[in-house]
Amino acid sequence: MEDDLKLSMDAWVRNYIAEFRVAAARNASQKLGLLASIFDDFSAPCQVHLFWFRLEEPPVDYAVLLCTRVKNLPDDLVEVVGPISPPQIKNKLLEVVRWPRWEEKIKDPGFLLPKDASLGLVIAGHLAQARESFQRYLVTQLFSEQPRDAWINMKAGFPGNGFIWEIHGDLRSLNPEETVSRSFQRPQPASALPVQTSKPKVSIEGYGTHFYPQLWVGDPPSPTPEDVISGKRVHAPPIGLSAKALDMTYEGKVLIIHQDGFVGLEAQTRREAMETLNEIMGTMFLSKIPATAVRERELGSVTIEPESLAVATRSSELVSLRTAQAFGGVGPPIQDDVQFELNRISGRVVPVARMRDVVTRAERLSRNAIARSHLMFLLEAHTHLLSSEYRQCIVMAWLVIESWLEWRWLTMLDSKNLPKDRRDRFASHDPWTAELRSETLSLLGFIDPTRLEKLTAIRRRRNRVVHSGFNPSKVGAEEAIKLALEVAQEGPLGRS
Repeated sequence: MEDDLKLSMDAWVRNYIAEFRVAAARNASQKLGLLASIFDDFSAPCQVHLFWFRLEEPPVDYAVLLCTRVKNLPDDLVEVVGPISPPQIKNKLLEVVRWPRWEEKIKDPGFLLPKDASLGLVIAGHLAQARESFQRYLVTQLFSEQPRDAWINMKAGFPGNGFIWEIHGDLRSLNPEETVSRSFQRPQPASALPVQTSKPKVSIEGYGTHFYPQLWVGDPPSPTPEDVISGKRVHAPPIGLSAKALDMTYEGKVLIIHQDGFVGLEAQTRREAMETLNEIMGTMFLSKIPATAVRERELGSVTIEPESLAVATRSSELVSLRTAQAFGGVGPPIQDDVQFELNRISGRVVPVARMRDVVTRAERLSRNAIARSHLMFLLEAHTHLLSSEYRQCIVMAWLVIESWLEWRWLTMLDSKNLPKDRRDRFASHDPWTAELRSETLSLLGFIDPTRLEKLTAIRRRRNRVVHSGFNPSKVGAEEAIKLALEVAQEGPLGRS
């Protein structure tokens, strides 16, 4: 029985690859200009491994399809591993990652990989996540009243120009020809387009990622008293299947936030999306919600349906702990063993109303150039602190303190009603350095002695970092960011 299942899945995969290559050849020969996504490209050379997890009764299927382009493996290699029943998963995956075919070292500048990482090590990471994702998917299906048809839940890149699919349901139920046809963009010549009597519906394009550290937006899954007594493990829905928590506009652009912490934003470029999302992340940090700065490479493309504002498609690559959430999450589930974990998650659950307030405040802060710069530098300093990058943390924190000092100095000058030429002389940085300004403001009573002492110590520490390569302690970095946060909230950041 198991062999028959394996053979039928093997036949489906081979048929799909053949259909794809026929379609690609037809497109090329007819010069139709059709393009396949990089996450759908089964052109030669490539190898395909399908890891198939299956609960026999009631039937629940889950699979991970891995397409690689490894030089020492043949192009026609197709291997189905499975169906693997839940009790067999650990031992079977241990067997798979030890295969000699995975010994080749792999390098790809587009991915954050350990030094001298083997293909087996990278695959082991994906399979470990697949095992956890299957367990979560299994829970949702066992308690689902209406089983869904099979669908490809996630597509993502894999080092070495490969890619991975995550499939929910029995892959064999999908029609290969129809699935292949959706892999190609099919542009029509302008003359063939029908006359539009109304504005066409165009998907909203943008970029997205997850909040990190991981959090939950809205009401979390809650256990029953019976769950607590029995010690039942209550999990959130699998990553990628959670409901939308809220949708709103941010500076005229659509913003979508899911319960599992996925956030998508309408944007033309990754840089635009990164800058806007970091305004939100910085405001979360100000609001004492755990958050770190988003990096450009952590953003995947997103398409949003214009009417429902639902995320139609999204992509992600495994480049950091933030993006790992798209492949099944990182760390413990949102709510793990309910006997002991009920209180621990309180700091990682954000009510929808509070998240909406954060986004509204971020949009307001972004309109003030000084407040925005303080916000971004604080977020960077905090991110560096969490990464144990204490030099960078102190430099970023000092930028906030120095900018606040400039604002405080100019505010003091304006309060004196000085003639313009005299005010301009005092406003100049020559000779009015940060040191002279802070000492003068202290003498005039605008900075108290305790703050002056802290400010002077941090300024000297920053100078040692920049000019001598000094490596400060964690305590020194924490003191810098604490003062930066304190003064920033007294300035434009706290008044916007």
